[in-house]
Amino acid sequence: MKLIGNLKISLICVLFFLACQYKSKEDFLIGYWKFVAISGNVNKFETSEKDFLSFSKDSSFQYEIKALKRRSEGKWQIKDRQLILKYSNPDTTRVFNLEVLSKNNLRFKENNVVFEFIKE
Repeated sequence: MKLIGNLKISLICVLFFLACQYKSKEDFLIGYWKFVAISGNVNKFETSEKDFLSFSKDSSFQYEIKALKRRSEGKWQIKDRQLILKYSNPDTTRVFNLEVLSKNNLRFKENNVVFEFIKE
């Protein structure tokens, strides 16, 4: 009987520890990401060290690609395995399929274009 009680306590401690370690997709996404590559059906250009994509806790995002002279911002959300970016200007919504989202790697796809990042 004492053994079963100790097993229950041990199981509860393990479950509590695992619950404290859980990170949501949103938690992994928040932060500053550097472009690694943009590939697929897209005009070729080099990404620079200063190109970035950042996601904030308040659901805002911003990015800059120097070679394209493009900078934009808006709101983001994750729904299932999709990253939804609602741009402020122009008023546009784009939906990307999340392929990889981990502590240090992010890859998503829109049509035949793949965007790859590492966390700064």
